[in-house]
Amino acid sequence: MRQPTRELRARICARTDVRRERGAFVAGSERLRGLTDGLRSTYWPTYRYKGKDPGVTNGAGGGKRAGMARGTAVDAELARLTESAHRGERAAKPSTYATRALAALERLGLEPCVPQVAVAAAPIGTAVDLLCADQEGKPVCVELKCGFDGYFDRGCGPMRNEMRAFLDSPRWQHMLQLACTARMFARTHGIHPRALLLRITERGAHFYWLDKRVARLADAALARLASRKNKKSYNQRGASSNFA
Repeated sequence: MRQPTRELRARICARTDVRRERGAFVAGSERLRGLTDGLRSTYWPTYRYKGKDPGVTNGAGGGKRAGMARGTAVDAELARLTESAHRGERAAKPSTYATRALAALERLGLEPCVPQVAVAAAPIGTAVDLLCADQEGKPVCVELKCGFDGYFDRGCGPMRNEMRAFLDSPRWQHMLQLACTARMFARTHGIHPRALLLRITERGAHFYWLDKRVARLADAALARLASRKNKKSYNQRGASSNFA
């Protein structure tokens, strides 16, 4: 690891009050609600998987759940590789998907720093899939996705609430998740990061920097999630608008 990366890692790992315990996120003694479920219930409650182009599989044999399984596996593999690099250990040869992810990060001048960084904006918690450092040691929150070939931009109408100007598609769902995660990282660690969506497919690696329009909605989205008492209290009213 580069020295700036090590310094950033030391700073992030020093914060231990926000963490994951027994499958849940915790801040101090407070058990937190998950970000992803909250966003789904509030901003895309009626989204339906739109399928994919003929002949294109979704990462692990085709289908939505196959892609999710591949994403989970690649997340875990990148976490192991990052920790091995920190310890100076020789790691096993990475899989094709992990190799593509690491190559994409290297091209962008980013070095993996800390995997699965727990962050919070009480009462909401989540994790940064992979925190990276640029060449100056500044943080970049990376949201990793696998698959979505052929339907990344397929939608089924507008999203809800603050996101009603955006098409209800995986691209904008992931972008809102990234925006909220990056904002939660800033609140937790007092550092404003850049944020990157990295999508790995059978065709290669695709990256998208956080859309500034969506970034500006993160605080409002987190406030909306925090104000609900349970899933049924989400405001799920939508409005027609032009899609981004």
